[in-house]
Amino acid sequence: MRSTFWLCSCLVVLLAGPLVLTAGAQGAGSKESSGIITDVSSTSVTIQLSKGGTKSNQTFTLDSNTQVIARGATKATKGQGRSSAAALLAKGDTVNVFYLEASGALRATEIRVTKKAQK
Repeated sequence: MRSTFWLCSCLVVLLAGPLVLTAGAQGAGSKESSGIITDVSSTSVTIQLSKGGTKSNQTFTLDSNTQVIARGATKATKGQGRSSAAALLAKGDTVNVFYLEASGALRATEIRVTKKAQK
């Protein structure tokens, strides 16, 4: 009986674990925008949105908790310690930005580079 309970508990943890991990940066209250980076600095990133032919910009603040997911990011920053988000982003990159809005400010929690800019 005890071993069955233990086995069931392990299965629940194994099955639910990935769900908890994927909710991380995209947690409760998180919003998403997609666009092309028009400006990037160590503290912010601006993207150009294109919805139905209308173009507008959104600027997001970056901090030490902002996660950047990009192909080759691990190799590019190997041995450099924790790299800033801005070091992995470039003008012209196509991105999905997950963010939280508080007091009119948009704070990026996760930025996924879906297409790198042409060099």
